Amino acid sequence: MRKTIIAIIISIILFNCSDKNNPVETNQNSEPQIITISGVVNYEGSNVFVNGAEVFTIPASKTTRTDENGSFILEDIESGNYRIAFVKEGWDSTFFILSSSVITSQEIDISLKNNLEYHQPEGKLPWPHQRSGLSQIETDELIDNVWVINNFGQYQGGDDYNSLYYHDAFDLVEDNGTKIYSVESGIVRAIMEFNEYYSMVIVEDLHNPGSCWGYSHIYYFKVNEGDVISKGTYLGDINFQGLPHVHLTRYIKKEGGQWNDYMNYYSVAPDDYFLYNDDTPPVIDTPFYYFKNNSSEMFVRNGTATLSGKVDIVAAMRDAGEFAHSKDTNFGDRISVAKIEYSISGNGINDINKKSFDFTKIKIDQGIFTGDYVTNVYKFYYDIHSEDPTSWDKIFSYYTITNTDESGELILGAGQSETLCWNTADVPDGQYTITVTAYDFKGNSSSVSEDVIVQN
Repeated sequence: MRKTIIAIIISIILFNCSDKNNPVETNQNSEPQIITISGVVNYEGSNVFVNGAEVFTIPASKTTRTDENGSFILEDIESGNYRIAFVKEGWDSTFFILSSSVITSQEIDISLKNNLEYHQPEGKLPWPHQRSGLSQIETDELIDNVWVINNFGQYQGGDDYNSLYYHDAFDLVEDNGTKIYSVESGIVRAIMEFNEYYSMVIVEDLHNPGSCWGYSHIYYFKVNEGDVISKGTYLGDINFQGLPHVHLTRYIKKEGGQWNDYMNYYSVAPDDYFLYNDDTPPVIDTPFYYFKNNSSEMFVRNGTATLSGKVDIVAAMRDAGEFAHSKDTNFGDRISVAKIEYSISGNGINDINKKSFDFTKIKIDQGIFTGDYVTNVYKFYYDIHSEDPTSWDKIFSYYTITNTDESGELILGAGQSETLCWNTADVPDGQYTITVTAYDFKGNSSSVSEDVIVQN
């Protein structure tokens, strides 16, 4: 990664007080010339300005500070020889020698190097491509450019029901060859080399036995099994066919399980460990979908949906956060939401308020690969788009929001449960409003409502 440098461009304009139209020779008998020095402080190769750098002359004559636009100006300086000092906490001070015998306008480049190393906030870990020793500015730039194309708990799979699975990690998009570093100190417990594009390293936390980080799609390993490593240790390089990325998983090893057996782990959400930008709420699509409980039979709607009996409510959602798409092409914005709630109101009943899935609590069992396991949470795409499977909108995931109790956890057998549903027989016939609220892992939220008719 390039060094962070500040480039300062100084325009030096000399004015003669007696006659501004004629150049004045500099000699002992001439009147003192008045100099104005101005410039802009910004990062080299960018338009990011530095605010608050102190600028002053030596010998002391004038002093000022750069403003929010990185600009400064030193006015009414008598001609002479000066050093111009540029000082800011966290930056190496720089001096420029100025001789006012030069009376034409000039632009002068000066570089200041940032010597302020970034310190990770309490409770947060560095990203796996974030090497140690970066400055605050370099780290801010890295965080600004984080792109997660897939996240924890996301629906994955093709046309085959039994090919369905939960995505269990962050897929952090970076170029092949990007160096990957350990996000935490630990012990290298396993290196699984399936092939050069599908290999992974498992590092157990040094102070949290059984909890570990998995780094997949890296190769050219720089560590060995059994190594005790520190945070920031170089593990290997990203190597993947397709959209290059590192697959970063937070694992909990099963009791008695072997380290080198992928099926001996649970995975949990990694989001709270890292800093990223996201002030965009999730997107909830409408209309909602309604199915007869534990079936692929959808209620046919002509305008407002008319429902009866036991009903599964399905809502299409995605998180469109700033970190969830490419900064160049905007491709992405398809990742899973964190928490879901819903309510049913109207027709004189007390509001029914329910907590649905909470991915901050869910553990995904790596040893279960069945369609039934995934449809405890999601509706199979083919059940939604059976009329034209080729046009499936896989930007959205379709959550069966009634398939959980109020614990928010993944309930085994929920996709076959007779009780995890909305039993419309429990309410009078009539019109009701269903409101779905989704939260992302940053706490941003959105809500969408639609009306239905119950007719039993």
